[in-house]
Amino acid sequence: MNPDGACKCHRLQTGRPIRHSRGATPLPGQEPLHWFLREVTPPNAATIEMSLDGAALSFEWRFVGLPDGRTRLTQRIVLYGDKVDIYLSQVKATFTANIPGGMNKFATAMANANPNRKNPSD
Repeated sequence: MNPDGACKCHRLQTGRPIRHSRGATPLPGQEPLHWFLREVTPPNAATIEMSLDGAALSFEWRFVGLPDGRTRLTQRIVLYGDKVDIYLSQVKATFTANIPGGMNKFATAMANANPNRKNPSD
C-alpha cells in the first residue's frame, strides 16, 4: 500500500489454479511486500498472506451475493505469530487509516471490471 493509502492492484490471469500464487506489492522507497494466495474458494473467498519476521499477516476476503444482485465484500485482517507485539501498533495504525478507502477503491474496480454490471441508475 502506498503512503497515501492507494493500493496498486494488478490483474492476475492464469490458466492454472491460482492458489499459492505469489506476488509483490511495490512500495515507494521501500522493499516490496511479498505475499501469496494461501487459500482460494471461488467465487466466495480468498486469503492473501504476508510473511513477516516471526509473524504473518493475512487478509481474508469474503464475497457474498445479495438478492438485489450486488455483492457484499468483507475483509478480515489477522496478525499472528510469536512476534505479534513488534508489528501490532504499526499494523493497527496503517490499516485503520487506509482500509475504508482501499475497500471502496477495490469494490469500484471490481464493479467496473464486470461486463454484465447493470447501471446503478436503472
